[in-house]
Amino acid sequence: MRGSLWMSVLVLLDASGAHAATDQFVPLDDTVVVERLRERPLDQTDLAFRAARARLRTAPTLLPLAEEVAQRSIALARRDGDPRHIGVAYAALTPWLSLADPPVTVRLLRATLLQSVHQFEPALGELEEVLRRQPRNAQAWLIRATILQVLGRYAEAQASCERLPPLGASFYAQACLAELSSLTGHASEGHAQLAALQANPRVGTDVRWLSLVMAEMEERMGDFGAAVR
Repeated sequence: MRGSLWMSVLVLLDASGAHAATDQFVPLDDTVVVERLRERPLDQTDLAFRAARARLRTAPTLLPLAEEVAQRSIALARRDGDPRHIGVAYAALTPWLSLADPPVTVRLLRATLLQSVHQFEPALGELEEVLRRQPRNAQAWLIRATILQVLGRYAEAQASCERLPPLGASFYAQACLAELSSLTGHASEGHAQLAALQANPRVGTDVRWLSLVMAEMEERMGDFGAAVR
């Protein structure tokens, strides 16, 4: 649950790494380097993604498979900072995006994609519909909180964070509220809250996303050495 939920809270990282291109680029001559190909070998994540895309090409209207490809694409866009993965996710969901009433799972994915390309108000609209149908959808509340945070609507963001504990996501609620504290004049308190959460032995081994949020806090506080560490 942590991985799937907290991928939503990194909207600030998406803002710097997943922009959608608006103009076609045409090289002026053959000496222009358009792209440098990857040097590292494919890992298991890449191989699983390619296998899922291959299966989807043979069954493009199989919704669970399309959702898997979209989710993997979003994760790769965040990992690599490559906006082309966002396009792959949109393409996977194409058969359902034009529907007047797409499935809730598609709406949630579309909200995540809209968030990634800074279409915040449309993303909020999708989330409103998701939460109207599934008011206990913790991931939708968390995405909503992070978008409202980016928009500076802190009171609304806090209200969304506070909806998480009854849904079994108190861990994310604490991180969400700590981040809000750091943005609303209580940087030291927010940093201490997040540091305590990071040190909690029940957190588990994968706390990289907590470190990213901590680094952003420390940068805002002017503690650049700590942010680099």
